[in-house]
Amino acid sequence: MYNLEINYRNKIIPKKIKLPYELEILQINKYLSKVYKDYDLFIDSNNTTFKAPNIPTISYVHFPRKSRVINYQKKTQNKINYSSIKYDLINMVAKKLYKKDEIIRNNNSIIVNSEYSKRKFFDAYPSFKREVEVIYPPIDIKFSKNDERNSKSICSLGRFTEQKGQLKIIKIAEKIKNFDFHLIGFAEKENKYYQKCLNYIENKSIQNVFLHRNATHKEKNQILSKCTYFFHIMEDEPFGIITVEAIMNGLIPIVSNSGGQPEIVPIPELTFNSLEEIPMSLKRFSSKEDRISVLDILQKNIKKFDSKNFNEKFGLYFENIIRGLKL
Repeated sequence: MYNLEINYRNKIIPKKIKLPYELEILQINKYLSKVYKDYDLFIDSNNTTFKAPNIPTISYVHFPRKSRVINYQKKTQNKINYSSIKYDLINMVAKKLYKKDEIIRNNNSIIVNSEYSKRKFFDAYPSFKREVEVIYPPIDIKFSKNDERNSKSICSLGRFTEQKGQLKIIKIAEKIKNFDFHLIGFAEKENKYYQKCLNYIENKSIQNVFLHRNATHKEKNQILSKCTYFFHIMEDEPFGIITVEAIMNGLIPIVSNSGGQPEIVPIPELTFNSLEEIPMSLKRFSSKEDRISVLDILQKNIKKFDSKNFNEKFGLYFENIIRGLKL
């Protein structure tokens, strides 16, 4: 935003003890107990107010941190991985702490970033009986058109990590050899997962996968303008701004039927429950006419994610909270 004057003051929270990330969040909340008397309202975006002081708070929850910690433990507790024992022990401590996190204070107002996150919030805090507002993240919706696309091209966007699943996409490309796959993402110099992807491509002599490491904004847009399909196979993502960006750029998304993705892509034929279903999705929308029709539906749907809607809804919500505080 330009030409906007804001009266603000930064206050740095000192790190007395260096803690792992999950415990550091709780340490921050605990520290706020020392300064809360200087403020009328907190706006929290750390996904938890556990251990925070009793002060009027607006929480914008992307995904309940309590659920993330506990679910991690469930997924790994039967697996012995000596390289991550330290991390597992830290999460065991965090899990024990979060098991005591059962009550949300009455002066803590909750906003979530998707209907999926709303369900997960109530799963984490079943005793919570008040209204939870869904306000989607703000995105500047600007559509771009390009009729000169390669109908046999697919791209993905996202940092090169196991969570984003680029190696899985490469293995899909290995079976669908008549499509080109462009994987765009950030990878630091010593990114082992990126190297793993690169080694797999070289060892298997895969000719239809192109890795665009640390592509510039211009390079990314050039690739998006030439591709027809977009893959996002990460499961249980609370929302998924990247998918919205792909639709804005005129791509047909094929996404996991999990998390907040179905709210962005409300067309069942474009969502999958297993990776084996992906080739069928490509066949269903092989004609240009079908792609134009479905893209029109998708682009109309994503207009509700525009920044103007976020500003209006959050602004009204904020005003109602302030009015209730009678400052």
